Amino acid sequence: MLKSFLHPLKALFYPQNCPICDNILQSDEAFICLTCETQLPALPYTIFDKNPIEKLFYNNVPINGATAYLSFVEKGSAQKLIHQIKYNGAKNLAHLMGTKAANHMVRIAPAYIPEVILPIPLHFSKEKKRGYNQAQLIANGFAEVYGLQQRKKIVSRHKATPSQTKKSRYERFNNIKDAFIVLKPEAIMNRHVLVLDDVITSGATTSALCAQVLKHQPKSICVYALAYKV
Repeated sequence: MLKSFLHPLKALFYPQNCPICDNILQSDEAFICLTCETQLPALPYTIFDKNPIEKLFYNNVPINGATAYLSFVEKGSAQKLIHQIKYNGAKNLAHLMGTKAANHMVRIAPAYIPEVILPIPLHFSKEKKRGYNQAQLIANGFAEVYGLQQRKKIVSRHKATPSQTKKSRYERFNNIKDAFIVLKPEAIMNRHVLVLDDVITSGATTSALCAQVLKHQPKSICVYALAYKV
């Protein structure tokens, strides 16, 4: 009762703003205003339709399918959301977007049921500095929709790598090569595995992790991202 009483007072003195349009959120809006939520740039690709995202992995790793929830463009809504998640500590927003992403997957691929969700891990030094792994938070929301219990430390990033942002496609693949190891092979063997990231650009990071996962005989391996940089 006290919590329900204090919530309007908190909203009055510390109003929350929509991370996309910056308008003040109303009492019935959670993290994103309803207008921006209805205008999120959802991609039309299903997970098995040989879309541009899946084509990033051709000649690199033999995955079974790939897709993403939102289109990522400069100064667009997806970029603003991910900036809040990665750099402004918006953990609840990350979880919310994970649930929205999972519901998107249910709509576009109702027959696909992942058994294991592997968020792209951060090197421990970067995760310690940031305080969390944004892909893990998104994956937690994703797993909640599918009723999956998230197991931690199935895979690890044992190699700290420089930022990929200003590197060419070739440099990205060389930069991230052999950065990951599988700590619990039994957790992925003979299971449908979904590798999940916040943003896919070149596919280099995701390819590097998929290559390690494939060594341990998953039943299938697919890739999903909150956003795809077009």
